[in-house]
Amino acid sequence: MKKHTVNYSIILVALLGQMTFGEALPETVVPEPRDNWWMQRHEEKLREVEQKKNEIDLVLIGDSITHFMDDRAPGIIQQTFPGVTYLNLGFSADRTENVLWRLQNGEIEGLSPRLTMIMIGTNNTGHRNDPAEATVEGIRLIVEEVCRRMPQTKVLLLSVFPRGATPDDGHRKRNEEINDLLPTLADNHTVFHLSINDAFLDAEGGLSNEIMPDLLHPNAAGYKVWMDAVKPTVEMLLAGQPKVPTPPEIWADYNPDKGDFKEEIVSEKTRDGIYTRESYISAYVNGEEIRVYCKYAVKEGARNAPGLMDVHGWMGAPNPDMSFVNDGWAVLSHGYCGKVKGRPHYTKYPKKLLQGNMDRAEGPPVWSYTEGREPITDYRQTSDYLWYAIQRRALSYLLSQKEVDASRIGSKGYSYGGTIMWNLGMDPRVKATVAYFGIGWNEYYRSKQVWMYNQPYQTPKMDEGEKIYLPTMAPQAHAPYITAATLWLNGSNDHHGGHERSELMFNRFSPDVPWDFAVQARGHHNTEKLGDGCKLWLEKHVLGRDHFWPERPESEIRLGAGGVPELHLTPSNPDRIKELQIVQCLKMANNIERYWRDVKPVRKGNTWIAKLPVMNVDEYVFSYASIRYDNECVVSSDFEAVIPSQIGDALATDKKADELPGGADRWSHAAPAEGIGGITGFRPIDNRRGTKSEQFSDPKWRAPADADLSFKFYCTQPQTLILTANGRFAMDVEITASDEWQSMTIHAGQLMNPEGVVLGNWSDVKNVGFKPKAGSDITKVVFADFQWKASSGKVPEVNADGRAYLDQAAAVYCESHWRVMDDKGVEGKPLSISGTTYERGLGVHSNSEIKYSLNGLFSTFYVIPGPDDAHHGLLEMTILVDGRALYSSGKVRSTTFEAKPLEIPVQGAGELTLVVTDGGDGQGGDHASWADAYLMK
Repeated sequence: MKKHTVNYSIILVALLGQMTFGEALPETVVPEPRDNWWMQRHEEKLREVEQKKNEIDLVLIGDSITHFMDDRAPGIIQQTFPGVTYLNLGFSADRTENVLWRLQNGEIEGLSPRLTMIMIGTNNTGHRNDPAEATVEGIRLIVEEVCRRMPQTKVLLLSVFPRGATPDDGHRKRNEEINDLLPTLADNHTVFHLSINDAFLDAEGGLSNEIMPDLLHPNAAGYKVWMDAVKPTVEMLLAGQPKVPTPPEIWADYNPDKGDFKEEIVSEKTRDGIYTRESYISAYVNGEEIRVYCKYAVKEGARNAPGLMDVHGWMGAPNPDMSFVNDGWAVLSHGYCGKVKGRPHYTKYPKKLLQGNMDRAEGPPVWSYTEGREPITDYRQTSDYLWYAIQRRALSYLLSQKEVDASRIGSKGYSYGGTIMWNLGMDPRVKATVAYFGIGWNEYYRSKQVWMYNQPYQTPKMDEGEKIYLPTMAPQAHAPYITAATLWLNGSNDHHGGHERSELMFNRFSPDVPWDFAVQARGHHNTEKLGDGCKLWLEKHVLGRDHFWPERPESEIRLGAGGVPELHLTPSNPDRIKELQIVQCLKMANNIERYWRDVKPVRKGNTWIAKLPVMNVDEYVFSYASIRYDNECVVSSDFEAVIPSQIGDALATDKKADELPGGADRWSHAAPAEGIGGITGFRPIDNRRGTKSEQFSDPKWRAPADADLSFKFYCTQPQTLILTANGRFAMDVEITASDEWQSMTIHAGQLMNPEGVVLGNWSDVKNVGFKPKAGSDITKVVFADFQWKASSGKVPEVNADGRAYLDQAAAVYCESHWRVMDDKGVEGKPLSISGTTYERGLGVHSNSEIKYSLNGLFSTFYVIPGPDDAHHGLLEMTILVDGRALYSSGKVRSTTFEAKPLEIPVQGAGELTLVVTDGGDGQGGDHASWADAYLMK
């Protein structure tokens, strides 16, 4: 396996589309020294590092713009940041590759500064006009090198400074292309991105020679502009945050062997040659005693058996993996989720540590925030701290067993057990670990939707609790200190880690620690297609067995013939490959919402090439591969992402399709099936979970506006299912029995969320699922031929009195800031306008838009519109018929509004739209009602 390091022979980098296959790596990423004066300065910096390494607070990394600071603005660092000791690692004329060489050759060795500021790249533009993507890859490696060699430091990555007199300057344009990509390198707890370029420019974007005489290098005034602009951010990163300990510092004072186990055996037995025991032991955390429930299993009479920690997932229970026991391992599984209703045995937390209970009724759990949503002030308040400590104590208990060889210990964790594996991987007693799913990046990154490939990239403010939790307790914080050989197994659509961010964990591993990963395409919380990697890994790194394990595959996205993006994959040991899968996904930043399509590769020598057609060259295309070898080891290539237009003259060749691809592989928990007449489809195979597909998020198969969803089903016994969209909108579906295929067409307005809001349009949907209602069996239904059809033109239903009252169910589109209420005000109280209450109508909150299809069937629309008496917000109400405004209330409040009934002619009209907008003073209190709203033919 390939160990992660950045040097001349191994560069972990997404190669660029301008290269032809087989071409040398771009110069930007290949570490390169320079001439004599440069080497002399390098030697001087090595001596300075050796003399001051325990004193340096701030490191500056860059080119001549950084280099010249000491000469042109002497003392400016001390003046701006009193008491800060800094190291200037700016070298005139340096490009990214020169900085890489310096960092790999001692210039930051042994340093532990509080902050490192990086600004590099303008010479890549000025000297060679390197493509922006190539320069950014060099900068990415610089950032990774800094994070790996100085894991304590925060990194402030600055946008490349402007150059040239005007925005039209060619070099400045290229620098801005670089700057557009730099935010993706930030994670906002270790690496931060900041652009201060506007501080150098006038209102028209002009750069004055009064601060940069040559329109490139600052003078003293320019350096002051620089320092003034970064001062608030630097002060925050240097001194604005309390010093938090590193994971090794946290656990240095925790002795898992300390204290009596106070073992209480609940049961023990020997059956079929296997000894099992259930027991309680004591763990001592935060000055309190926790009674930890454990299950232990080993072959009868075993001696010097390898030990395995087997850690369950969220709300799970101890359950030793008997396949490992049968193979001769001694396996311990401990409980840590606390009290769960109906379980006689569980880990018991004292009153002061109730956050150890996963059940919110018993806890609740604590991460960045306490139960009252207050930010934590100490990492020891978190649930993870308790769970990490218990886990280490349980390991000590395993090592105390007479059958166990303490020199051969492995661990594996599933789901949240995978999350806490990363802490156990730091424990020197563990030789190897396997983490299923759990890998971190949930707090802040998922909770605030800080997706790595957001367009535009967004970095919301980090709260104080997050600033404590992320560098101390989050799984990713442990990466630089992990010593156990680590394998990660995941599903591409699982909620842990976000897929591509997860891989960043390994960039921070020590170079001598083995690691690898495999990601099941379209997998949620399942990895059944990832072979025997867990067992092979543990046997290789714990037992020392000579199992084959391949080197990491090399991959890249580049433009092929005709401007179509392609994934080029070069795996190791091609002669041993049993199966190879390449997948692609378009656009979606949130990994849960992605739909991964299989794409067919063509082999050329030892490289597989797969075309990745796109619909928009300015949106991301993602791709990766999974390779199964003949010993059932599966590894995945790196996650690759490019915006095609940024790597050359890309063309959009993919087209939208109304007919969705069939097949069980596109739906979760499904198997291929065939109904009468030889029509093939899929059958759900899990009556508890049902089935779901993310293919609706793919731009190729996204629903057209106002389309209906149509599909076929085959079932010989009646069933009632729940059709879901985006997880929250739902409706009951009656599957009638027949010996023939049947069809069903669903309008978006038929689905409703728990708050009573109807689904506006199928084009808003990213996933669709089916579940059985109680007493039904979804496994008896076969589905096929999903497609989008032009809307059936659903219209409001006419009652016996000739009136078609408007409600949510009749709408073809329905959107409101809060919700829409039938026959009630939006607050849930009776509709009331100008002091009069009404029994029928719609209650809404601005901004709101509701559409009804009329299909030319009605002559008149009757309604009494107005701001509801429940609140006094300023709002405006508009009625549109076929897009033409026939009524506008103007800006009104309930306190002065006089209600009047309206008769709006709609003869021959196709669409009626009711709109409520904010009147200009904010949306607070903007409650409106459409009272007695009905249509007449």
